[in-house]
Amino acid sequence: MTVPLLVTALSSALCVAGQTLAKLGLDRLPRTERFGLAEVAALFGSPLVWAGGLLLVIGTALWFHALARLELSVALPVSSLFTLVLSVVAGRLCFGEALPPTRAVGLVLALVAAALIARR
Repeated sequence: MTVPLLVTALSSALCVAGQTLAKLGLDRLPRTERFGLAEVAALFGSPLVWAGGLLLVIGTALWFHALARLELSVALPVSSLFTLVLSVVAGRLCFGEALPPTRAVGLVLALVAAALIARR
């Protein structure tokens, strides 16, 4: 079961990286109140958005691989918890988002929960 759990973690990491790249690309686009054809064209013209989308596709393919080999009651919580932890780390490193003590404690508890759920 160790390899599918590692694939689950890699899937989560790729999906978080993809979403982070997409956000970086979106943050570089001009902010408008409307979302028309020009905004869609700008969105699809962003290399960061494309790179993020590619990582999301690869991460999703790995997720399907892991899901086929793990019980759903293990795979989904572990994936969700990895995604939670990695997204907070990415937010802090890439966007300078705050990491107050309560959030840090929550991350530690999430890691403990993931370890407990993954155990047989």
